[in-house]
Parts: sequence; structure tokens; C-alpha cells
Amino acid sequence: MAEHPNPSHATLEPVVNSSAEMEKAKLSGDKCAKSDDNADIQEAIDHYSRALDLKPAKLSAAEKLLVAKIHSNRGKVYLKSGNKIKAMQDAQASIAADPNFYGGHSLVGSASLALQNLAAAKQAYEQALKLDVPVGSRKTITDNLKTVTNGMQKQADAVPEMNRTAELENKILSKKGKANIRMGKTNFKEAAKLYTECIQLASTATKEFENEGANLHILHSNRSIAYQQLKQWDKALADADKCIELKPRWFKGHSHKGGILKEKERYGEAREEYLEAIRSNPGASRKKLETHIDFLDNKLGITDDDEPTPGMAEQEQASGGQAYYTELGVVKEADVNAIKNAFKKLSMKYHPDKRPCDKLAAKKMRKINKAYEVLNNTTKRKAYDSYGEIGVDIVDKMGEEQYEHFEKYKCCYFGLICLAGLVFVGTGCCLCCCCCCCCQLGRLGVYEEDPNGDDSHQYDQEGSEDEKEPLNGDRSKSDGKGSYTTTAPGQNVD
Repeated sequence: MAEHPNPSHATLEPVVNSSAEMEKAKLSGDKCAKSDDNADIQEAIDHYSRALDLKPAKLSAAEKLLVAKIHSNRGKVYLKSGNKIKAMQDAQASIAADPNFYGGHSLVGSASLALQNLAAAKQAYEQALKLDVPVGSRKTITDNLKTVTNGMQKQADAVPEMNRTAELENKILSKKGKANIRMGKTNFKEAAKLYTECIQLASTATKEFENEGANLHILHSNRSIAYQQLKQWDKALADADKCIELKPRWFKGHSHKGGILKEKERYGEAREEYLEAIRSNPGASRKKLETHIDFLDNKLGITDDDEPTPGMAEQEQASGGQAYYTELGVVKEADVNAIKNAFKKLSMKYHPDKRPCDKLAAKKMRKINKAYEVLNNTTKRKAYDSYGEIGVDIVDKMGEEQYEHFEKYKCCYFGLICLAGLVFVGTGCCLCCCCCCCCQLGRLGVYEEDPNGDDSHQYDQEGSEDEKEPLNGDRSKSDGKGSYTTTAPGQNVD
């Protein structure tokens, strides 16, 4: 007989213990949350989220506490990763699950502190301390509350200071306006006095306000102009220097100092200040600054040409023929890399983009380029080392290949004849014929007998007087050692 199914004996689905699974997932999340690795942090969040997905529809008191702890722990991980909003959301969910759990309130405090809401943080920490808190956690919450309280005190103290700063600013602006009016009326003494009062007021405020809010550099600049008009030069320069110290890249500070130095006829220093003003991006005022520089260049005798300046000849002589090396600031034995590095460094300093409107820098740059062109070229450098700039001119006219050939076969004693022929005669002739003849004479010292027996070029000591006269009207006699003397008609030979 077939058995009828008995509902009481039917196979039932296993009952899942939600609390146990939630606890298990929470512990896995707690383990990962201890790490600072981003992957572990994300894994911790995933474990906590899975634990919350397992919560039953109806929660017991114990389960409510567990849910509150999971939200609190996940919120801490969110805060650790910088997600303040989600941390706050979890904190509020924790309190909703179990208002008596201290962790939710503590997390609200930490999230509020991260969001710079000190009042909310203080309230949350105070509420957490009213609940049942373990000893270790209580100390942490207490320290956090102290931090928040100190921060709120600083904010409260800052309000009167801000009000006082605003009051100072109004006073300074008022006095500065009066001083500017005095300047317009040429009452420079009273203007200087008012600017001094402004500077004293600014010095009583915070450093940040003193330097920025009060525009202290402008006050010093204006007072400098007032002292300049009063012919109080030391005070005027001191204020100009202070202005530049406070605002190094403000073109007016350099321009005002240049004006003082110019009036004191310290033209070189004034020129440098005007150039610095141009380098500080003066905008529409550049044309006026260029006019000042042109005036000072005229006073100092600075021109655009490359004519040697007074004393240049002495400098060249003092350099021992190493002017190009001196120009680049290297020794004569410097290798190619040292020369390149020196050129690069000087180019950065004297390039027209770095020193606009500076004729001296432009001339210096041309000299640097010339020195580098020579010393960076093996052939020209060799010629320069041997003959100076004349050698460089030779290479330019002969070409590097011909000069190298010349160097290989030059005569030690008569090489300069070739150089002079090429440079000074200007025909392109190196006088090689003369050089070679002289060289042969210097080598042989005497004429030797022709191996072919042709002695027509020699004097016959036993011949007649007529045979002893190779040239009309000249007499030559041998000293027996292969040298000859020639005399003109009518001259006696001793």
C-alpha cells in the first residue's frame, strides 16, 4: 500500500539564525577595518553591508543593539576613508536603531568635527558621555570633546580680533587718505607724519593684516616719496628698501628707489633699480621707465655699439691673451663640458628676455656668444690659443680645413709672416713663398754643391774680378764659412 504523505513528516527548510550570521559578518568587517589598505577598507564596508542585509524584519533588543554597532562601525570606516556624509548617515542610523548606544552619538560628534560643525560635535560628545561607555572609549570621547571646546573658544576669541582689525583698517584708510591729500598740496612734512601714524597702527594688528590688509608696502613707499621731497635722503632710502622687502616684485617700489638714487646722482644704482622695475612687469609704466634708463645710459656713456670700453685694452693685456676664457669665467685648460656649462649659466643671466632694455647685458651677451663660438670650435680655439683673435680671423678667411693644413706644415719662426700677409695685406696671400724660402735658408745655412755638377750659382774664388760680381755694382765676399756680405759701389769692406 502506497504511503500517503504526512505533513508532519515533510522535509523543512533549515532555519537560518539571522543574528548569528550578522555577528559573523560583523566580525569579518571588524577584522578588515583594522587595516589602512584601501582594499581592506572596502572589504570591511562590504562585510558590514552584508550583515545589515541579513537583519530580520522584527528585531529583538539584542538585535537592535547589534544593528546599531554595525552602523557605527561602518560609519567609522567611511570616516576613515574620508566619506564624511556617509559616516554621518550611518551615525544617525545607529542612533535610530538603539538611542542608548554611545557609539552612534560618538560617531555623530566625530563626523560633525570633520565637517567643521563644532557646536553639533560638542553636543553629540556630551550626549555620548551620559550613556554607558567603556573606560577606554570614554577617555577617547573626553579628549575629542576637549578638542572641540578649545576650537570653539578660539573661534569666539577671533570675533573681537576680527572686529578690531576692521576698525584698524578703517582708521588706517582714513589717515592714509588725509596723507595723500597733503601730498597733493605739497605739504610733505604733514604727509610723512600721517603715513608714520598709519604704519604704527598697522604694526599693532596681526602680521597677516600688517603685510596684506594694511598694504604696508604702499605706506612705506608713499612716506619714502614724502621724505624724498623733504631731501631727507637716508629716511627716503630706508623706506624704499622696506617697501621692496615687503613686496619684492612690485615695480613701483624699485621705480621710487631709482628716482631717489637718480636725484642723488648715484646713476649706476638708479639704473639697476629701473631695470628691476621693468623686470617686475610695470605694464603701461614701462615706457616711462625706459626713458629714465635711456637718460642714465647717456649719463654713464653706455651705448649699443660694441666699441671697447675705457680700460679694455688693459684688461685684455692683463688676461694674458685669454680674454675669451675670462669672458666665460673658465680656465684655459677647461674641457668642452665646462665651457658649455659656463655659457649656459651666463646666457641665463644676461639674455635679453631676462634683462630687457639693458644695453650692457646685450653687449655682454654678444661677447659671451663670440667667446663660446670660438672656444666651442676645436680649430678656432687652437688658432686663438696660438695667435689670439688674429688666429680666429685666419680661420674665418682660410676655412677650417686649410687652416689645419697650414698648422701641420707651418714654419716655426715665420708663421706670423703668413698671418700678417693674409690679415694686413688683405689679398688672401699668405706669403707662403717667402715663408718657405726663409725656412729653407734657415734649415740649410749654406748653399751646397749641386749634385749634378752645376755650380753656376756659386762664386769662383779663383776667377777674375768680373766673375766675382753677380750683380751690377755689388760686391760680395765669402767669409769662408758659407755666409756672404754685399756692399754697394763706393763702400769699403773692413
